[in-house]
Amino acid sequence: MLLGIVVHAGSFVSSFQAASDSAFDNAVLVIAILVHNFRMPAFFAIAGLSAAMLIDQRGIRGFWQQRMRRLFWPLVVSALTVIPITMLGFDVSTPQKLIDAGFLHMWFVYYLLIFSAITLFGYWLVHKTALGQRKHELLKKLARRWFANPAILLLAAATTYLLPAYFSNDSGALEKDSSLFPNLYLLTFYGIFFSLGLFSYSIWQSLETKLSKYWWIYLAFGFASFTTYSNLLFGNTGESWWKILYTISTWMLAAGFIAFFVRFANQPNRFFAYFSEASYWIYIVHLPIVMVCLKWLTEWQVPFFWSFAITVLATFGVSTLSYHLLVKDKIIGKFLAGKIGQNLSKKQLRKKLGGNKKVSR
Repeated sequence: MLLGIVVHAGSFVSSFQAASDSAFDNAVLVIAILVHNFRMPAFFAIAGLSAAMLIDQRGIRGFWQQRMRRLFWPLVVSALTVIPITMLGFDVSTPQKLIDAGFLHMWFVYYLLIFSAITLFGYWLVHKTALGQRKHELLKKLARRWFANPAILLLAAATTYLLPAYFSNDSGALEKDSSLFPNLYLLTFYGIFFSLGLFSYSIWQSLETKLSKYWWIYLAFGFASFTTYSNLLFGNTGESWWKILYTISTWMLAAGFIAFFVRFANQPNRFFAYFSEASYWIYIVHLPIVMVCLKWLTEWQVPFFWSFAITVLATFGVSTLSYHLLVKDKIIGKFLAGKIGQNLSKKQLRKKLGGNKKVSR
């Protein structure tokens, strides 16, 4: 969620000023494309895993109540406050443009609500019918053997590559669509990652071992594919097949970064707990701050690269400060993040997040 600041600052800076051919300016565009490549697929995979955990802990009724509180009502409030403010920087002069702008940066909440509704039906189909239960057990047996295998991820990338219209024809990158009418191709693409995360919960013990084992293979394949793709993109030598490189890097980097943190950061930590709570608020309020920063810096004729860098740092600082002063431990903070991590002692944090593991500050 916090990487949204990097993506949007890198994406919108070119709307305010043109990039030069310098390595620094090109690096901004590469960073924005790279983060956009894996960020949302990884997010939806983790969201699916969290959804399954929530159903296991609270049941169907508790799951839907929590989804309404964490997704539906924040989306409604954002649609009445932050989104209209942000739209002041966009062209919404016609009804169609207003529909296309839709939920702006909050589009992912809209998609999560759709996935949550589908999850309720799928849960009933799998767990409440005899046929569904038998097929689920068969899938679990197959998944324990093949899930998270790098070769299988390459096959999955090749399969999703066949989905039409979720790539930009100009850049080969994932489309960005915040329309009030969901993009069915993007919905399908992200739905695949959400579903894999949802299913992963039932085999997590064996899956965690494989992720810890193969993390470097995922990242190596992912960065190699993305490097080749970006060279073709900036060299204007790409053909229709170059999109497969982007798709491979999407799958491999999403799996690689999840696996990296499973391997090296799999313990409770107060710093991570703080920003885990803060990230939702920071994401909700960050885009208008990004737009204002970029506008001011352009008027002050700050160079392209430094406009990006200053915007990222300023937006992160201002939005974090607003969280700490106005949201944390207050009604908005409890509304958005619940009670996990708020004012917890180290002992309480261990109990909630990691059993008896040591908590570092």
